[in-house]
Amino acid sequence: MRRVLTVLLACLALFGPPPPVARADDPEPPLPQPSTAGSNAIGACLAAGQVWVVVIDETGQVHANQCVGTPSSGEQALADAGMRLEFGRSRLICTIDAHPASCPGRFTGQYWHYYHALPGQGWTYSQQGAGSRKPPPGSIEGWCYNTSDQESCFPPELLITRGGEVIAPPGVAQTNLLDPPVVVKAPVSLPIEIPWGLIAAGVGLAALVAVAWWLRRRRPDPGRSTNPDETELGGR
Repeated sequence: MRRVLTVLLACLALFGPPPPVARADDPEPPLPQPSTAGSNAIGACLAAGQVWVVVIDETGQVHANQCVGTPSSGEQALADAGMRLEFGRSRLICTIDAHPASCPGRFTGQYWHYYHALPGQGWTYSQQGAGSRKPPPGSIEGWCYNTSDQESCFPPELLITRGGEVIAPPGVAQTNLLDPPVVVKAPVSLPIEIPWGLIAAGVGLAALVAVAWWLRRRRPDPGRSTNPDETELGGR
């Protein structure tokens, strides 16, 4: 039985959770921000075929408002804007840039709403999660956190100036367009998702292999007699 436990512990070490990956000591520099004459920062970013990210909470604080290049996903866009993320069940983003301070223990009605838009169009609520959606070049990623007395929220309609012209969504007056200060932060790493399902399956398989090995070791050898008399005669 001791050998079984040894094998099982070895399998647990093999299939167990990987050690945490250390972050680089040297932070990455902020992403370059395109600049074009006659365009504001967001206008130059979108004209260059890159993606703009804006993140605002329920108090009006702007956590992110910058160009993030061509990220591979909505999650990566946030990380490239310097937003540290925490995830709840089903990898839903529950905190952005430490807001709220931690993932709520129960649903309170407040959460991060995910939108996207193209220049000259209004916000569209994303039908895909941030991990599976790839922002198209020249688009805007928007996040807002609703107040406790509201069911939803919308990111601000941003002032986009390109070639000296203002690009606004239909029906939105230029006076209602916001041009918050650009907030440029260095990119951060996305949290690593540990595949606990695969780990559990591996541990279970290891346990079955260990038990099968133990049972096989206990099975009597067909070529060896268990009769004491026969053993004695054979030894004379």
